[in-house]
Amino acid sequence: MRKPSTVVIVILVCLAALGLGTVSVAQVQGLIFADGFESGDTSAWFRTREQTPGALDVNTAAAMAGSTYGLEVAADGIAWVETREPDRERDLKVSFFFNPDNIELIPGARIDILRFYGKGRHHHLRLVLRGAGPGLSRLALLVRGNSGRYQEIGSGLVVAGAENLIEVDWRAASTRNDTNGSAALWINGELEANEPSIANGRLDVRSIRLGSVALVSHQNPEFVPDVAGYFDEVTILRPEAP
Repeated sequence: MRKPSTVVIVILVCLAALGLGTVSVAQVQGLIFADGFESGDTSAWFRTREQTPGALDVNTAAAMAGSTYGLEVAADGIAWVETREPDRERDLKVSFFFNPDNIELIPGARIDILRFYGKGRHHHLRLVLRGAGPGLSRLALLVRGNSGRYQEIGSGLVVAGAENLIEVDWRAASTRNDTNGSAALWINGELEANEPSIANGRLDVRSIRLGSVALVSHQNPEFVPDVAGYFDEVTILRPEAP
């Protein structure tokens, strides 16, 4: 991972160039992880998984937001990168650019492109991609509370062939029994999902996976989509208190 001082400068310059608003130095200095794709590989990540060799490729075609390299996920199955930089984090904000360039999903099929994991490898946040017609996909945010049950709190459209800015904010409740945990999803600066009252005080984040993390089709359990999606400028921040 790059040194925080370098990341502060890079992120501030990129955000200013993109016109994405003002981000304080204090926020950027809360950086937990940056993708490191500019090195031309996935060496910044703790580990990777490719069900098909070559399914993960850091290349110039996947670059977005003015970078040189991004991550292409082209697989006939599972393919993801994982970071374990979060160390029992209770407040996280993940942002990345996503282009579902050639992802074709039949009705009922979905791909988890992002998951937060806690103790015992239990996942308690999922960002799920579903088909929404030609050239469109829908991202849905699902979260789990102390009870272990998932709830979908909202969704929004992403456009194929476009650099879609995705931001996910997750916060644990103040105590184990409080219900003031929260989760939110922004797509291209628009708030698409928000839940401010989650009983999740017993949870924390210990690892994050990104890519084609899980594939599901109720109509055909063996269905494998034609996946070719791009990810870039992935950052994990410890956000300022609200």
